Amino acid sequence: MWLSRKASLAQSQFRSWQNILDSSGSPSIIKEGPVYSALTGLEYYFPSGLVLASEYFYNGEGWDDQERADYSNSLLDLSINGGIAGEYLALYTPTYFARHYVLMNLMIPWYAIESNFNLNLIWSPDSASIILIPNAVFNLNYEGTLTSEIWYSGMYSYDDSQKNEAWLSPVKQSI
Repeated sequence: MWLSRKASLAQSQFRSWQNILDSSGSPSIIKEGPVYSALTGLEYYFPSGLVLASEYFYNGEGWDDQERADYSNSLLDLSINGGIAGEYLALYTPTYFARHYVLMNLMIPWYAIESNFNLNLIWSPDSASIILIPNAVFNLNYEGTLTSEIWYSGMYSYDDSQKNEAWLSPVKQSI
């Protein structure tokens, strides 16, 4: 059974065209034909320098709800039966796994010392996950030659399912 999975994974080079087992245990259908993605967004610059951006990304290569459930079940099946899940894990890419994403970005510049603070929030409504990425950049000597940066990234799930990006991510939080 593991060899058939491995063979089905070898049929394609692109993540969206990979074959994973469906809920019945048979290989799912490989997507055929053109794949479309779209990105739209707005930015607003306040007189104070504050920047607010909002974007919507439709990922045509993303997996729908059933495909993500099949993927999750295949990973669980491999881990329970002692299989090697390396090829399956390689198919997972955070913020590129589902079909729909909404990004909100707030940037607060600190022009006096050439520093800024960013707050990014990426929400995937179909994957029931939220990714929070705040970061701060400080120029410590007013001329920009000594810079300090701090970043945080956290993935959170607001759903109990085992098919969203936060559950599948091997790293949930990092600084």
